[in-house]
Amino acid sequence: MSESRSVRAAQAGNAALVLALVLVPLFFEPFRVTQFTQILVVAIAVAGLNLLTGFTGQVSVGHSAFFGIGAYVTGVLIVHAAVPMTAAIIAGTLSGGIAGALFGVPSLRIKGTHLAIVTLVLAASLPAVLSTFSEITGGTEGLRVPRITPPRGSFLAADQTRYYVVLGVLLLIVLGVFMLDRSRTGRALRALGDNEIAAVTYGVRPMRLRIGVFAASSTITALAGALFAVTSGFISSTTSYMTIVGSIVFLTALVIGGRALLAGPLAGAAIAELLPAQISRQSPEWANFAYGAILIALLLLAPEGISSLRPRRWLSRTAPDVLPTPLQQEEAPHDTDNTHDQATSTTHIG
Repeated sequence: MSESRSVRAAQAGNAALVLALVLVPLFFEPFRVTQFTQILVVAIAVAGLNLLTGFTGQVSVGHSAFFGIGAYVTGVLIVHAAVPMTAAIIAGTLSGGIAGALFGVPSLRIKGTHLAIVTLVLAASLPAVLSTFSEITGGTEGLRVPRITPPRGSFLAADQTRYYVVLGVLLLIVLGVFMLDRSRTGRALRALGDNEIAAVTYGVRPMRLRIGVFAASSTITALAGALFAVTSGFISSTTSYMTIVGSIVFLTALVIGGRALLAGPLAGAAIAELLPAQISRQSPEWANFAYGAILIALLLLAPEGISSLRPRRWLSRTAPDVLPTPLQQEEAPHDTDNTHDQATSTTHIG
């Protein structure tokens, strides 16, 4: 009975969150709606990183490169080749996915800290590449990209149209990841992340799955980059999301947000985007220190992410021995008899 009440409460929370997201642009001025749109874009990138880290436990510090590939392929095709916006977004998304699949090959042998370092090099290399081909990319001066506009006869303003497009994409991605989490492939990916040797023993093919999840994760992040190009209208090799700073923002938002597939990326992206700017306006000298202190406090209150925060846990003196990944499966206690071990997935959309 309590489990069914928990499920109904989660469903009600998801519905309320989606409804709030739909109503947001109707009650704020264009500047704020544009700011919220950028948060949704970051949330999509975080959802892509969550797919990689949450299922397989692999940490990437190079997802800003995939974000940049998606943004620049889209922008260059629109500006220099007059490709229709929808086709350019698809091309930019697929380009990031292909790059991710190629870069997923090293993940077959390199894991943990070593993989993080290798992906860090990838993130550091992109701005230099963009500056090298400045005739096409615009380099540090940037590239102005046409933005999404309302269809003829629409009652929505331009900022609202861009917001709803990005929101629709985010909801579709969250639904897709949720269905993957409930599928046989999702269970195989989690098993691979928990214990690769045991997973292979039970027939899991690690090569195909690792490359596949890296490609899927980079595809989603590249889609976020493509949407950033056509919603912000300007991209540059110095744009923070195209540099290592972008990867740090995505990772920070992932850790802060927690395991919830929708509320997690949203909460993490909102804090990572709004909090530093707000602190800088109040006290520029202490901005970095204050931001770090707040992040530490949040992680102490909610080791599993802010989306798992409950008031009754605030004064808890104990913390989990191992910090679970955002989509990690919680295992039921093992029976002392020779019965089979059972596990239940606790991932929720919101």
